[in-house]
Amino acid sequence: MPNAKFDVNGLPEAKFDKGHVLLEEGKPGNKVYVLKDGSVAVVAGGNELCKVSEAMTMFGEISILLDSKASANVVVQETSTFYVIDDLMKYLTTNPQSAIHISQVLAKRLVEMNKVYVQIKTEVLKMEGNPAAKASKKLWGLILKMDAFWGREVV
Repeated sequence: MPNAKFDVNGLPEAKFDKGHVLLEEGKPGNKVYVLKDGSVAVVAGGNELCKVSEAMTMFGEISILLDSKASANVVVQETSTFYVIDDLMKYLTTNPQSAIHISQVLAKRLVEMNKVYVQIKTEVLKMEGNPAAKASKKLWGLILKMDAFWGREVV
């Protein structure tokens, strides 16, 4: 199936200045923002995860889909414009192609995270016999948590 398109027709737009916090880590979100132009930084636990300037990137969908709190701060890095979805569930029921698009984006993210996880686990396994690698015990503990998440050992 080719990539589905995300439909922004009729969505309101909002412009925010540098420094504006779109989503606040640990707080409930009630809107989804789709980047039209500009850039944001995504910060979790005080660590910058990435900067995003790619148009049509969506923010806030996970906390609404899972009825949870935002997992990161999303901070505007320059004056930026967003399409705003006030009621994601209603929007998705009336825009099935957009629902498929979001599913594809989330699936791609999961696949990429899995690839990185396997690479990290492989490297930690190589470090296990090295006495200089004291951090490997802590890393190994994190890997075991991820394995438990998946319900099986990975690699």
